[in-house]
Amino acid sequence: SHTTSWAPGTYTMIVEAEDWSGASSSDSITVSVGKYAQSSVGVSPSSTSVNVGGSVSFSASGGSGTGAYSWGGSASGAGSSKSVTFNSAGSQTVTVYRSGDSSYNDSNTATATITVNKLSQSAVSISPTSQTVGIGQTVTFSAAGGSGSGSYTWGGSASGTGSSKSVTFNSAGTYSVTVYRSSDSTYNSSNTATATITVNQQSQSAVSISPTSATTTLAGTITFTASGGSGSGAYTWGGSASGTGSSESVTFNTVGTQTVTVYRAGNSTYANSNTATATITVNKYSQSSVTISPNSSSVT
Repeated sequence: SHTTSWAPGTYTMIVEAEDWSGASSSDSITVSVGKYAQSSVGVSPSSTSVNVGGSVSFSASGGSGTGAYSWGGSASGAGSSKSVTFNSAGSQTVTVYRSGDSSYNDSNTATATITVNKLSQSAVSISPTSQTVGIGQTVTFSAAGGSGSGSYTWGGSASGTGSSKSVTFNSAGTYSVTVYRSSDSTYNSSNTATATITVNQQSQSAVSISPTSATTTLAGTITFTASGGSGSGAYTWGGSASGTGSSESVTFNTVGTQTVTVYRAGNSTYANSNTATATITVNKYSQSSVTISPNSSSVT
């Protein structure tokens, strides 16, 4: 037997034979010798995380023969190392294999997985951050800051997009207006900036009472009339009067100085009005005339 180590390729073997009489014959066989398999190629790091715009240096090792390391995926070119800058967020891959030569086939392909994270935006702010207004008033808010190309997005008592937003507050209470800058291909959504708005009921116009002062005797009755104020609240009487309505008749049964008051109650838009006051002097009765009898006389 005979063992021969052949380089990869195709070979033809010719076999000749001669018998006892001297006659000869020959035959041939074609032999194909394949290339060798390379040892395993690896890439380092095999996985990593980086922010958009960050760079990672990869190294290839292993394989056999003289073939070059060939890079693919998010990398390109040849060489035992490769530095790659990642400019888009998401999951990306870098691949490398060792190309074949006259003795070896191409190697396996080693793959690295890279998670590319979006950047954090600079802080977004809102102006004004707090304000007190009356019902029906409008406040204009402005947004500033953030990063990238995302739009400012409004919430709370505001809606829509844009760098400013005007909001009219039609009910009393405490409200918030929020804004953030939305994400884009490079940046995550920003922080949310919040403004707090206190909406107060409006002041009513002045309420008055008529008469504002009067004098009566015990058990006398006076009719008072209220006017003024704003909104739909009822006139509410107090002091020596009670009840609601635009007028009130009061009978005074106690001697002295007494008061009658009235105000207009608030509603969803208006606070309670001022209180108007009337001062009443209640006198005692005058007695009927006293006489004496006899009123004159002569004596002797």
